Amino acid sequence: MDGSSECGGPVLFKTLLGDLDDAFLRTDDAVRGMGFKSAVRVANNKLTRKQKEGVVYFDNADKTVFPYAFEQVAEAMPKVMVANAATDFGTVKAQDEKDTITVKYLVKYQLTPGESGSFRIYAAAKKYRENDRLVLLWRSFTERLGRFEGLQSDDTTWMVVRPSSVHWDRSYTVLESYTRLVPIELGNTSGCDNINSFVNIIATSGEEEFKQMMHMMEKMVINDTVTASSQVGGNRS
Repeated sequence: MDGSSECGGPVLFKTLLGDLDDAFLRTDDAVRGMGFKSAVRVANNKLTRKQKEGVVYFDNADKTVFPYAFEQVAEAMPKVMVANAATDFGTVKAQDEKDTITVKYLVKYQLTPGESGSFRIYAAAKKYRENDRLVLLWRSFTERLGRFEGLQSDDTTWMVVRPSSVHWDRSYTVLESYTRLVPIELGNTSGCDNINSFVNIIATSGEEEFKQMMHMMEKMVINDTVTASSQVGGNRS
């Protein structure tokens, strides 16, 4: 991807949107052999540095199990995927294509007790519903602003929602997610330490966004369950 977002949001969004279908076709390859942790609840967004064919990238694979039915989680997840009360959304617009959205927003962070910074994110997301699972694709381009301007990243996240294959006494749903981040350097503004700092900030921000998204999703599922129960009770009366 071209490292300059100044060529215009529409051009960048078009590129991101064009990548989604290709990324979906690679879903099984992306998540195969990732070694998702088997704990009932896992939320570990630490990114690990790797290198393949001369390309440095960072990735993370994690797994969360919810005590809710698959249909409930599959209905709620797309609604909260881009919702985050902690971010300052500059532009949000839906595309003509079904189940697709693009978003541009600014994330602020604390670098030191006396210094803060921010980075801008351009992203495109799309959901793919299959019989036995829901796949959510997130493609984003992040540019760091301020003192470390010149550092950027090209990211892809696969989120696969499916019914649990383990037979418990109630319905459970599994969310497996895999993120791959490729850092981009422009000019001589960075270095290994700054790249690691940049990636760590993105990971920390992503962890907070993930926690908020999961909290929002669970709240939505619980509210929908209460509403449905109330309606059933009202009909019986």
